[in-house]
Amino acid sequence: MTIKYKCRICAVMAVLLVASFAHAALPGNYQEMFYELSEWMDGDALGPVEMMRGGWLATQYFSPAADGLNFNRERFTAARTSGQAGLSGLFLAVHGTQEHRQFVCKTLETDRIKRGMMNRIFGTEAAFFQSLEGGEYLRPLMSVLPSTNGLRSLLRMLMQSSDPLTRRAGLFWGYWLVDDVYRKAVREMASKDPDAVNRACAARLLRGPK
Repeated sequence: MTIKYKCRICAVMAVLLVASFAHAALPGNYQEMFYELSEWMDGDALGPVEMMRGGWLATQYFSPAADGLNFNRERFTAARTSGQAGLSGLFLAVHGTQEHRQFVCKTLETDRIKRGMMNRIFGTEAAFFQSLEGGEYLRPLMSVLPSTNGLRSLLRMLMQSSDPLTRRAGLFWGYWLVDDVYRKAVREMASKDPDAVNRACAARLLRGPK
């Protein structure tokens, strides 16, 4: 498994968050869109045609807003791949309430399969920074995101978790949405986190990820 594959979830965050947020009822092919998008997220390569198709699908997928919450909560619970978890979890973060974000956080803290996914992406300091490097090309896309409020709220929640790996998830995904709150949390993690890997990753981010 390549590093770019491991951080595929980061790449899709940028594309999906650019999607339209208009309210609409669930389309009849919503489940088919979920599987096509999640398979696209889990794929090995993304060419220009795939990116265009994925962006169009993301617009359609995210347009139902609140009407899609129950569907995506069920899919997040049942997710068995990074693509399935990333797509459904991102929908809950963007369109959901604080209760939905708490649900995502709790699931990441306790679900064995999702914890295995996180371990593969950033389970060690080396994997953490290899995955960041593999996703560096995303940075320009972050400046055009239409809304990140719900996602930022989830990231703060993850970094305050009692679970070390979940805190590291917030540290990792928050790197793409840096703000003053994130910088403060990184400084605190570097000096106070009980987990040695978290302290090392945060300290290295303070120095510069390279």
